[in-house]
Amino acid sequence: MFFKGKQTSLGIDIGTSSIKLVELQKEGEFIHLKNYAEYKPEDDLKDLITFRSSMTPFSETELTSILKNIISASGIESRRANFSIPVFSSFLTLIEMPQMSDEDIARAIEFQANKYIPVPLSEVFLNWVVIRENNNSIQQNSKDKVEVLLVAAPKDIIERYSRLASDVGFELGLLEVENFSLVRSLCSSKNLNLIIDIGARTSSVTIVDNGFIRLSSFLEFSGFHFTKAITERLKVDEARAERLKMENGLLKKPQNQVREAILPLFDKLSFFVESAISIYLGKNPDKEFEKIILTGGSSRIPGILEYFSERFKIPVEKGNPFFKISYPQILKDKIQEIAPNFSIACGLALGDFEV
Repeated sequence: MFFKGKQTSLGIDIGTSSIKLVELQKEGEFIHLKNYAEYKPEDDLKDLITFRSSMTPFSETELTSILKNIISASGIESRRANFSIPVFSSFLTLIEMPQMSDEDIARAIEFQANKYIPVPLSEVFLNWVVIRENNNSIQQNSKDKVEVLLVAAPKDIIERYSRLASDVGFELGLLEVENFSLVRSLCSSKNLNLIIDIGARTSSVTIVDNGFIRLSSFLEFSGFHFTKAITERLKVDEARAERLKMENGLLKKPQNQVREAILPLFDKLSFFVESAISIYLGKNPDKEFEKIILTGGSSRIPGILEYFSERFKIPVEKGNPFFKISYPQILKDKIQEIAPNFSIACGLALGDFEV
């Protein structure tokens, strides 16, 4: 429970190569950055190489110890925390149903969800969002149909987060698929936007229209794979490849072997994005994308804005998850530097406030 007039919120993003925390405080209509922290192991590249199916490269015992140390060192005071579920550990799909009441939709989903979820329903927790025209939603495909965003997350992952929160000494607050956190922290309008999150292990593509997630998918390659391509092309070690990636990236300059090494992977990602755009516009031919929003650690690669702008002919910008949040001006440069890594954590923390 929060004290009237002053609220605090903590978002914790446990990624595949690092852990990010954002603590916010709301006073009246203003949201202030109270604290932030990031833990990144020195051997993160090695951790990524061995990462396969677990939600993180850390054990539950390690996560508990790491979080306790971060909280102690950074002075975070909140004792209620919001966590995100990775895209690759969840299922999101948009389904069409006959017009009916929310109660009837709930009953219908219980009987029909197994058609859309590729695992036994006994193993997942189900939730859904009804997209209605009379609820400031985008238009329905027909007067007789209503669209429902169906979300499923494995129960074992939810149980792991519950145990983790308890072990660290937190009350478990919001627990949501990370796409929802990204939309909350990055989308400033109700227009048609596309978010590309280029993380350490995976990349995700999310189409957002009128504030609703309309399409979400992911690819199992990202920052680590760019670095690996550079190591193989230039015959350098991983640390050197990482530096070269962030120095040269996709810049169009003579003999940029880094660009040559990673361009095929970006072309693959672009093809994936083009497919998502084609699917959505095929069903909504009267729509037009306002912009593409880039986030995630690899969105800092030089030349990436120009690459996507030329490829899609749509305005492209780097997402700023702190645009709803005030902070001391002395932190401006630092916030701009870390912003791509903190989009999910910011979105989680904002989840406790009406923004």
